[in-house]
Amino acid sequence: MLYARLALLLVAPVLVSGAPLQDAKEPPLVMYLEADGKKIPVEVDKPIDLETKAGKTSVTLRMEPYRVFSYAGLTFNYPRGASFKSQGEGPMTLWTLTDSPAMIMVQHFKNQPDAKLILKQMVEQMTAQYGKSAEVKQSETSLELQKKPLKGVRLEVGFAQQTIHQNLFSFASGKDVIVLILQDAPDELQKMMQDTFRFPK
Repeated sequence: MLYARLALLLVAPVLVSGAPLQDAKEPPLVMYLEADGKKIPVEVDKPIDLETKAGKTSVTLRMEPYRVFSYAGLTFNYPRGASFKSQGEGPMTLWTLTDSPAMIMVQHFKNQPDAKLILKQMVEQMTAQYGKSAEVKQSETSLELQKKPLKGVRLEVGFAQQTIHQNLFSFASGKDVIVLILQDAPDELQKMMQDTFRFPK
């Protein structure tokens, strides 16, 4: 419940329920056929033509351990078992990927030219929302994405007997701004995202 509540705190006041249909659909599972030692990408319930040798051919349907997030112009892999949620439309859309207790959150702010200002305002808003019941420590952090170092802000939030860690980063995407938040992300999850991350073109 705590993690769900914290995720809701990240939704800016401009959000309204329901995301545009094209942005609210969960990315599909990534599957492939293995035939004669070769991996052949396939989609479920869609026919595929196979070049086979004469005689019986053994075909195995397999599933990749990840899904591909491909919204707001950026792409990266995340665990296939993680839950997917999309909220908002218009000026801002939020996607939340939860692989408990870890979360990856992507916020897309449209027509916002200043990424640093958006990040500053978000940190201030989150710190204020946590209120007097939590102890919040702020520090600098960094993340390398697509061989580019990205500076950000790290929040350490202490509630009674529990502490969470949130790393926030922002960058420009054309005339828009994207904010990326990693909450209590273990090394293997962060590495999966970093190794496959691609910035908007």
